[in-house]
Amino acid sequence: MVQPRPAAPTVKFVDEYCQWYKNLFPDVRSFEAFKYLHVGCVSDLKRKTLPEIAKIVGLDNQQGLHHFLTKSPWDIEKLRTIRLELILQVIKGTNARTKTQSMVQPRPAAPTVKFVDEYCQWYKNLFPDVRSFEAFKYLHVGCVSDLKRKTLPEIAKIVGLDNQQGLHHFLTKSPWDIEKLRTIRLELILQVIKGRPIILIIDETGDRKKGKSTDYVKRQYIGNLGKIENGIVVVTAYGVFCGMTFPLLFEVYKPRERLKPEDKYLTKPQIAAMLMRKLKSMGFKFNLVLADSLYKVQMLEPRHRVWYSPVQPHQQSNSWTNIASGIKTCFQMLGVLRRLNISM
Repeated sequence: MVQPRPAAPTVKFVDEYCQWYKNLFPDVRSFEAFKYLHVGCVSDLKRKTLPEIAKIVGLDNQQGLHHFLTKSPWDIEKLRTIRLELILQVIKGTNARTKTQSMVQPRPAAPTVKFVDEYCQWYKNLFPDVRSFEAFKYLHVGCVSDLKRKTLPEIAKIVGLDNQQGLHHFLTKSPWDIEKLRTIRLELILQVIKGRPIILIIDETGDRKKGKSTDYVKRQYIGNLGKIENGIVVVTAYGVFCGMTFPLLFEVYKPRERLKPEDKYLTKPQIAAMLMRKLKSMGFKFNLVLADSLYKVQMLEPRHRVWYSPVQPHQQSNSWTNIASGIKTCFQMLGVLRRLNISM
């Protein structure tokens, strides 16, 4: 499920040449498009357009090639560097295949804690470079640590980094796909529960924010604080199974006054219903739904057993602590996967 399929073969010498660049691409479709374009460029086509290249490599249309050139998150500078270094190896009269291997193949990711490394291995293929994968592991170490304030500078300290810049870059600029990561996490949960129903918890949480530079911030009720404050709110869906509570999905509540042109206003119950539909479409089953009375609207199907609790101020909590709790549960699930002999 997690391991990507092998890239479709093309022409042997094209496949062998393109293999040097494979680690630049975060998914197999991007790597295939890279190879198809090479086939087209060395072909006898008079007009080497995307539609013509798509025809000779057997694609239905040129959309995949166009997406590769315009939206796929690969780094042109890294590609150019590898190509020029390969040329340098040839000019020097050395064996490019043996000497360039150490240059092109990434070094192994630095180890952290064993159970963190084993869990994060499921997600390795999402990251185009080793530094992004290391940052992903370091953040997991920080989230399950005993740090009181799980900030990037504090996490950087406990994992032995000089500063938090690498972690910040990972969260803001590294070209990994959050939707693919979320899909893998949810599919791992589905493997553990094996079609059995779970208890679904619909709730909301919020964080106080200063100013209005953050998207969707306004003065609104923040459940964590039990009062109206300037902040951001998200609707969350949690699961309960065999005594384990684990995060499933969340969606930011977008106040009507802070909508962007492309946004559509949704009430919190409508967001909750959307999350439920998404989970059901993936294969999750619910035998009980728990929600605050705020959500007592037509968001649930009649067959769901629903328990509404009154809306009350909650004890203040730290959002990183909530994330850490969810990650710890994921690690518990890793133990279940081991016992079920589900390999990575």
